[in-house]
Amino acid sequence: MKHIVKVFTLLFLFLTVGSTAKADEKVNVVKQGTVRGRIIDATKQTLPGASIYIEKLHAGVTSDVNGFYTFPNLEPGTYTVKVSYVGYSPVELKITIPEGRTLEKDVVMNEGVELQEVVVGGAFQGQRRAVNSQKNSLGIKNVVSADQVGKFPDSNIGDALKRISGINVQYDQGEARFGQVRGTSADMSSVTINGNRVPSAEGDTRNVQLDLIPADMIQTIEVNKVVTPDMDADAIGGSINLITKNSPYKRFISATAGTGYNWISDKAQLNLGFTYGDRFFNDKLGLILSASYQSSPSGSDDIEFVWDKDVETGELCITDYQVRQYYVTRERQSYSAALDWDINENHKLTFKGIFNNRNDWENRYRLNVKGINLEEDDNGNEYCSINNKGAVRVQTKGGTPDNRNARLERQRTMDFTLGGEHLFGKLDTKWSVNYAKASEERPNERYIDYQLKKQKFTMDLSDERKPLLTPQEGSAMYLNDDFSLKEVTEQQEDIQEKDFKFKLDFSLPLTKGKFGNHLRFGTKVVHKTKDKEIDFYEYTPLDEDGFDKASLAAAVDQNRDGYMPGKQYKAGSFISKEYLGELDLNNASL
Repeated sequence: MKHIVKVFTLLFLFLTVGSTAKADEKVNVVKQGTVRGRIIDATKQTLPGASIYIEKLHAGVTSDVNGFYTFPNLEPGTYTVKVSYVGYSPVELKITIPEGRTLEKDVVMNEGVELQEVVVGGAFQGQRRAVNSQKNSLGIKNVVSADQVGKFPDSNIGDALKRISGINVQYDQGEARFGQVRGTSADMSSVTINGNRVPSAEGDTRNVQLDLIPADMIQTIEVNKVVTPDMDADAIGGSINLITKNSPYKRFISATAGTGYNWISDKAQLNLGFTYGDRFFNDKLGLILSASYQSSPSGSDDIEFVWDKDVETGELCITDYQVRQYYVTRERQSYSAALDWDINENHKLTFKGIFNNRNDWENRYRLNVKGINLEEDDNGNEYCSINNKGAVRVQTKGGTPDNRNARLERQRTMDFTLGGEHLFGKLDTKWSVNYAKASEERPNERYIDYQLKKQKFTMDLSDERKPLLTPQEGSAMYLNDDFSLKEVTEQQEDIQEKDFKFKLDFSLPLTKGKFGNHLRFGTKVVHKTKDKEIDFYEYTPLDEDGFDKASLAAAVDQNRDGYMPGKQYKAGSFISKEYLGELDLNNASL
């Protein structure tokens, strides 16, 4: 709380000094004026990246991502202003700058008649704005708008990013999770929301989970492939900036609904979204609220092999053979809000906040034949010698009944920013206070593993991409009384990273005219903490025979028609997720 008091005390001092300076200038010199406003089209949609140029002064500015522009340091008088934007007819207007005051002037642009032969649908309007913003950028930047993202069936921001050139993504269960810029590792790129670094809930890396944020909650995606001096110097690969929805110029209401079906989970999917925005109190206060909900039951089938060569014959052999089935349900909830309050023509306060929650319930059934064809020499070193013998391990992954008997991974991110823009004569001042948090919880993640040692198999290597392993005797792929308990484990995980930031930026015009320039300087204070707590337990039953009997009685067949790698692969039977979830691991009598 002490830090916040200092911030507002500092702001008050600036307001006081600015007022005093204005009074002093009024006595001695003619004060210069400023024009500021917003560039919009005929439908009251904002136009970022518009060019505002005063030919008499050989100077110009561009509108920001929300369409706002500021032209400071102007001598009182009348000027001809030219506003241009790709795809729109140029606008030329005369403005009169008052002495020592700020003129508010919004500019409305109409689509250009020279493009009449090209049919441009409404779905492209936002992307046209994004391309114009990209064109006017001083750095190497890609900009993608929300409506461009909406053209594709992308459920999260990670999937939307993969459509940008120079971006690669890492997948998890068919969804893009981490983004890589220009081929660098994901932890060498920064991810920001409205320019503020997003903390990571990953335990060992600084990767940011992009699949937490639904695609319909973002207004614009900016990918800066070269870090510029006004950005944090913590990104070797580049920076991905996610801009949340900003308060509109007029009332705005949008709702979306969608569904689908996944034949592995045999369940329906659901997508819902709602956005409301308006301006109040004579357009002084702008507000936008957004909410998104996604439920996606799905699954995946997987086969994995580890290859080696026989040291004597050079023939290929397999040392590890796995058949897996995953059943996953992902649920996303996201809420965002943005406000702006125009105190007067020289002072404005803003607030932006977003909260994202993703629940990931997963059950995995894994059949693993380990140590196939591996033997030891006299020194204890393993080598590959074709004998087609290995140990069968059957593992169930789940959780407690409170978590649907599945492993729950709950990840959350939140970002809240309060800021202000103030014009004190020539000095343009911007400040912001930001709080961000990311967390990951994995309560009661459980595994139960049964094994059968030294089993003989027949290996079919006619298709090296899909080798097939079958038991020579009996049905070793199915749980029976010959199996014994390998392990029962439970793990609790809690990771939290918190950031607190304060930023103060100044911009001061030095010279005007054809070679006009600005001096920009500022400061930023960041306080970061990260905590990671993992508790791991391995259990051994007191009555192993009784425990094995009860466990094997709870075995269920997990073979499913339509197994994607091929019907020749049989997952076999596994301890049921309900039995694993209901085990009272705190009861020493088990």
